[in-house]
Formats: sequence, structure tokens, C-alpha cells
Amino acid sequence: MNDVEKEKRDAAKWWAEYQFPPSFLDLQLQTRIIISTLKKFPDFKSVFEFGCYAGRNLYYIKQEFQDAEVHGIDLNKEAVNVGKKKFALSIEVGNESSLLVIKDDSYDVVFTGHTR
Repeated sequence: MNDVEKEKRDAAKWWAEYQFPPSFLDLQLQTRIIISTLKKFPDFKSVFEFGCYAGRNLYYIKQEFQDAEVHGIDLNKEAVNVGKKKFALSIEVGNESSLLVIKDDSYDVVFTGHTR
């Protein structure tokens, strides 16, 4: 196995097992910056976050932009389950290979924040 493949495998394992503190689900500065940026482009209809964990960013985006569709994927199954229960979001377990099935121009805004 080459170094790149090992690094990808190790990163996937790390994120799949990582446990953020419960306060991570609260509104954070990073989320406020994302929302502030989105306000500069008010015509967007959909947002996708790669590495959304439990969907905190998506939840607060949805609170600010109620008509926007929000979706996300994350490696961490437990986090995705928390997000589905706590935030009632359209988030799924997935990795970079999951991106291959998403059609071009499916989302107006795509971002990532905590990927390794």
C-alpha cells in the first residue's frame, strides 16, 4: 500500500471514530461566518456539506434560510444518527466516493469545514 492510500485509510478511520464534545452542536463562530457569507448570495436554493458530522452548520443555515434545501454526508455513523435525531436533517453516511454519484450542478452551494 502506498503512502497516499494509507493516509486516506487512516484519515477515514480517525473521522469515523472521532467524538466531538456535545457543545460542538451549538452555534459556533465558523457557522456564523458561513451564514454571513451565504447572505452575500441570497438567491441560492440548496446547500451541500461534505464532512457535516451531525449537521450543525446545515441546521443553522436552515434556520436562517428556511427555503433552502440542505444536505450533507459524513463518515461518522454515530454523528449522522445524532444529527438526524437532533436536527431532523437530510444527512447520510458517506465518503469522497459518495460524491461520484452526485450530478454536476445538483447544489448551489457546496462546502466543507472539518475534513482532514
